[in-house]
Amino acid sequence: MLKNKVAEKYAQALFELAVEEETLDKNQQEFSEVIRMVNEAEELKQVLEHPKLAVKQKRELFDNVFSDEISEMLLNFIKLLFDKRREIYLEDVYQQFEGLISAQRNKMEVNVKTPIELSEKNKNSLKGKLEKFTGKEVDLNIAIQPDLLGGLIVKIGDKIIDGSLSNQLNKMKKNLNNLEVSKLGVR
Repeated sequence: MLKNKVAEKYAQALFELAVEEETLDKNQQEFSEVIRMVNEAEELKQVLEHPKLAVKQKRELFDNVFSDEISEMLLNFIKLLFDKRREIYLEDVYQQFEGLISAQRNKMEVNVKTPIELSEKNKNSLKGKLEKFTGKEVDLNIAIQPDLLGGLIVKIGDKIIDGSLSNQLNKMKKNLNNLEVSKLGVR
């Protein structure tokens, strides 16, 4: 919970500054690139998240790696995270920042798990229904998860709609296990 609150606070600050400076798209692209580079360079990630490494060293490292890659505003923002010892929230801040941008643009990311690959027709149908349900433009992220057996699991924001066959079978099993033998008509 604290993690989300911290990330929300910093993401909101960056978002407001980027809107004010009219650099939202640029900051979104640059922040995405920073996250990609940090995630791809495991050593860099470990150094940035190391709790005993001095803030000054982290700032210098970040300057050396990113000063030519990103705007001064974003660089200073990330250095502020170091100063406040919030660098472990860097990716969470990015995710919240992306969410704020999507909300402003009336877009929403929806994660869908399905046991098989969906046809284009089914994807478009699902997207249309989700857009009608949410009232926003939907970007679908579809993951194949064969153990679902059938149906879908849809994650919209922090809400999960589990319409998978495996979930329905588990519910039936639980209900059958909770039934008393006398209610089944057995004496």
